[in-house]
Amino acid sequence: WEEMPVRAIRDLTPPDEGFRLDARVVRVASRGVAVGTEHRTVFEGLLADGSGVIGFTAWRDFSLREGEAVRIGGSYLRTYRRRPQLVLDDRSIVARLPDDSLPPAAVHWSSSRHSIARCEAEGGGEWVELAGRVVGLLPPSGLLYRCPECRRLTHQGICRTHGPVAGRPDLAARLVLDDGTGAATVNLDRSATESASGLTLDGCLERLRSEPDPSGIEERLW
Repeated sequence: WEEMPVRAIRDLTPPDEGFRLDARVVRVASRGVAVGTEHRTVFEGLLADGSGVIGFTAWRDFSLREGEAVRIGGSYLRTYRRRPQLVLDDRSIVARLPDDSLPPAAVHWSSSRHSIARCEAEGGGEWVELAGRVVGLLPPSGLLYRCPECRRLTHQGICRTHGPVAGRPDLAARLVLDDGTGAATVNLDRSATESASGLTLDGCLERLRSEPDPSGIEERLW
């Protein structure tokens, strides 16, 4: 793979392949997906190299860690939700680079303020900031239960993939944000929901013991 040319993120366009990319892992997280009857774990996040930021999906566990500098070969570009995305599969190779070979991680954590209308026109963005008024709350929001195997939401103790399971509690919110130029749905995970609402998962579980109706928790979100 040493013969592959090194490319910068700003120069990548789908369906590019056959290149090397030196980048820093800005963010990475895993999630379970169903591919036919097979359950797989994919890893998604952001990469940055000083020229730009790009989203990625890895179909193998390359043990990527936030903040580390890596060299990636054998990946390819695709368009996902109107944005370019880097895909790593079984043919891809990942090697670690010296930490000082790329700009510090803090350089990549700055975001730019966009209007919702601009995001819609440009197909979104990898690292943008939105500001507006919360005008609605959509399901599923509040205290939820997830399958311990694939993290999908359960319904009455049933996972659509794994059947009856002991669901793990979680806290989440789906907000409708309006900034005057348009509206967008914002999905908040547990950490963001706790930070924005002032509620905590432990507090919600304690409240549920005295008030068994979970809709009261949803009403307190906003």
